[in-house]
Amino acid sequence: MIKLSHPDKDEIILTVHHSNVPAINLYKKVGFIDKGYRFNGEEGEEFIYHFALD
Repeated sequence: MIKLSHPDKDEIILTVHHSNVPAINLYKKVGFIDKGYRFNGEEGEEFIYHFALD
């Protein structure tokens, strides 16, 4: 559906706080990949997840 609306995009990228374990588990379950990228957000470490759009 996203690819139809945005055919020029090939990936969804999101951030999640390192302590938000339920969200992390959900993102992994639906296919988001943790490539190891991190940054320090206002409330602490954030993980960056990627999802390839086919």
